[in-house]
Amino acid sequence: MDTLNPCIVKMEYSVRGPLVIRATEIQKQLKEGKQFPFKEVIRCNIGDCHAMEQQYITFIRQVVACCTYPPLMETAGFPADVVARAKKLLGGCGGGSLGAYSDSSGVEVIRKDIASYITRRDGGVKANSDNIMLSTGASDGIKSILKLLRQGDGQTKTGIMIPIPQYPLYSATIAEYDMQQSEGKQPDFMYAWELLEEYGLCVVPGSGFGQKAGTYHFRMTILPPPAKMQDFLKRLKEFHCKFMEKYQ
Repeated sequence: MDTLNPCIVKMEYSVRGPLVIRATEIQKQLKEGKQFPFKEVIRCNIGDCHAMEQQYITFIRQVVACCTYPPLMETAGFPADVVARAKKLLGGCGGGSLGAYSDSSGVEVIRKDIASYITRRDGGVKANSDNIMLSTGASDGIKSILKLLRQGDGQTKTGIMIPIPQYPLYSATIAEYDMQQSEGKQPDFMYAWELLEEYGLCVVPGSGFGQKAGTYHFRMTILPPPAKMQDFLKRLKEFHCKFMEKYQ
């Protein structure tokens, strides 16, 4: 650890921090037969829809399948709109292959579709596909922009103003690029930790997002399927009442 970049060592990303690591450990222990006051961990820390058993969108899966293995367009009996979309996307790839390198800003045919959507969304104000940059997700996009803006040292070091509460990706990236100091653990971390250990619900402490001094909150993304929602709400209510009674 002594030889690592100190900015990386101090970097924290709350939605994937120690609580999530502990949640994964508990899931493994449950499979191994270890007893907990609950039978499964319900993850509410991040919007991972498929991990919470939500049904995927068939059209997208079929288009990806056709792009990955084009012979499926002739043999799998996929709908005509699926085949048309796959052919359009492959037509924008070098050699008609999904494995070809794209432009640094992303596949042109996709950027043009995005520009058309933005134009419709904004009531006819034309969007230029040359001004659109694709990324592999919000995280990479935000990191690229912050990295682009960073410059200077000491009193001239770049400062970043972000909204509070904020998504912890911002604070994690700012710490990575040495633009501020990370803060220590807060009482809401204790709340979230006990909620996980005692009731198997994984949420994110609000301190990872920023909050008004003297106040505490937690963040959760509610994605359990309807069949598990009652159990989720029951666990959360029982823990919260117990916690407030204990510490008030």
